[in-house]
Amino acid sequence: MVVGEVREALLGNLPWSDLRGKIEYAINLSTDISRIFKYEREHTDEKNNSLYEIFINKARTHRNWLSHMFESKAPQHFSGAEIDLAVRKLKFLFRILLLHDINAEIEDGEVDRVCRNIDKWYEKNTLS
Repeated sequence: MVVGEVREALLGNLPWSDLRGKIEYAINLSTDISRIFKYEREHTDEKNNSLYEIFINKARTHRNWLSHMFESKAPQHFSGAEIDLAVRKLKFLFRILLLHDINAEIEDGEVDRVCRNIDKWYEKNTLS
């Protein structure tokens, strides 16, 4: 498969959807994949904002910030320690998507272990 075919296989009819829509589609594609963002869905920040909404909005804004770096003064993109969390979460999301797409067996224990390891980031950091 070439890159374009992989993208189409993963996204189906979503090529014109915005990044937020594509990420949410990918996350909700299966229960295996949705577990990657279980922590964010179950927790809020000190202002009672959903960590899931914060993460998804930052992912979208970060992509836009990278594309238009010099056009915006103070976007709410990932910064500092948040970049490590974002990279780890999104990289794992992509790997699980590829496994799901080729119908590979995804072991629950392995997904849970990796998610717990990534989510330990919240023990010392906050997503704001």
